[in-house]
Amino acid sequence: MLNRRKFWGVFALTQLLGSVSLVTGSPHGNPVGLIAATALLFPGSILGLLVLDKLGIQFGYTSILMSAALVNIICWYCFAVVLRKYSRRKSKSG
Repeated sequence: MLNRRKFWGVFALTQLLGSVSLVTGSPHGNPVGLIAATALLFPGSILGLLVLDKLGIQFGYTSILMSAALVNIICWYCFAVVLRKYSRRKSKSG
């Protein structure tokens, strides 16, 4: 089980690698960076784009990264809470 510091360290690393992949990827050349960015910034990369589209905000590196990071913070935090509750319940019953 990861402690909080390691968990958020992994979060920060994946967000950094996803951000670099987004900036360096090209749909016209080698799309590997964009594919990596979608995977590493998931679910924020998908949900963030939907939110930006609904709000009518133009897509750009900054708006995509900000929306993806905000959505991912919420999703990763919820995942950490569920994981913590599950591990406590399992340790009490075992």
